[in-house]
Amino acid sequence: MAAMLIFGSRIWPAVALGAFIVNFFTEIPHVAAAGIAVGNTVGPLCGAWSLRQLPRFQFSLTRLRDVLGIGILGAFCGTAVSATVGTGFLFLTGVNAWSGFPSAWLMWWLGDAMGVLIVTPLVLTFTGLMSIRQGRQLVELACLLLGAVGSALVMFDPRLGLMRAEVFAFGVFPFVLWGALRFEAAGAAVVSFLISVIAVLGTAHGFVPLIKGNPLENAILLQSFLGVISVSGMVLAAVVAERAQLIREQSAQEALDLRNKISLLSRAVEQTADSVVITDRQGTIEYVNPAFEATTGYGPEEAIGKTPRILKSALHTKEFYSRLWNQILQGEAFRGTLVNRKKSGQLFWAEQTITPIKDSAGVITHFVSVLKDITEFRKLQEQELQLRLAREVQQRFYTG
Repeated sequence: MAAMLIFGSRIWPAVALGAFIVNFFTEIPHVAAAGIAVGNTVGPLCGAWSLRQLPRFQFSLTRLRDVLGIGILGAFCGTAVSATVGTGFLFLTGVNAWSGFPSAWLMWWLGDAMGVLIVTPLVLTFTGLMSIRQGRQLVELACLLLGAVGSALVMFDPRLGLMRAEVFAFGVFPFVLWGALRFEAAGAAVVSFLISVIAVLGTAHGFVPLIKGNPLENAILLQSFLGVISVSGMVLAAVVAERAQLIREQSAQEALDLRNKISLLSRAVEQTADSVVITDRQGTIEYVNPAFEATTGYGPEEAIGKTPRILKSALHTKEFYSRLWNQILQGEAFRGTLVNRKKSGQLFWAEQTITPIKDSAGVITHFVSVLKDITEFRKLQEQELQLRLAREVQQRFYTG
């Protein structure tokens, strides 16, 4: 099935030929060998076709639905076709008696299903292990594989007498979980494969803990044990991978949103008609917007690195500036009307707000000053005042 998923259904003749050759040189009739080859070809074809119907099926098996697809469509449904066709030909050709059809079908199906659950994920994800280049990861992978092999060998050692073998059999699970958590589907697949090889060899030689009764019972017990190991590891790896992918997507979206907000804020500051000045805690100018140059005549290259004293008009007392600094250093915003001096020496009235900027610890790191030239507005106010006074004088003169 792995080959048909990777290379497509066009390789079915090779699969059929290989299955036929394997059975051709056995004692079963050639017709039965041909029937088995048909079953071993049609089953993977059905399973691979079903998996391709899943939306965006990925060989990396990093999504839970892909793992469930392998388990349900590939391991259980596709292999049921192979078991039915193959077992049917064996009984039609008289190789086995019909009375043993259910047990033969079950043995066939379990064997093929476990092959799909254990071998197919390994083949599909093995490139993930081959891509590991970091030394620490390679050392960890080596420790993982040695630990898995060692625990499996101990489990099937006939001299084991430390505890009940049935309990110790699950001592391999930590290594399956380790592989799934650290190396995703590829790690879980390779650990499951190594444990399966040792488990099959141990059971075939009659070692505990999976020898309980007749061959059918032993096969069911073995296949169930391997199935639980493989499915548990693959499902955990998929859940972990999906969780990690979700976190990455959320982080990427948050970073994009933050960049958009920063870009919007930057454009707003750059394009606002009011002058914006940002200084450090000592008052050294670090940023001015284009409106600052239009208002004061000082360009960024002239203002950055200097202090706001370049705008000092000498019309305000030292006490005024001292109170201003004390106020903003205490974390309070300053709002007021000042007389500043442009680069040309011309005085202008400015409505100014200075706000402290604090870090996450509440420490003031910068100040942002927004000033608006209100000189024309002040002149207009003065003209209106003068006109109003003139009218009052004129009215008093005529009313005598």
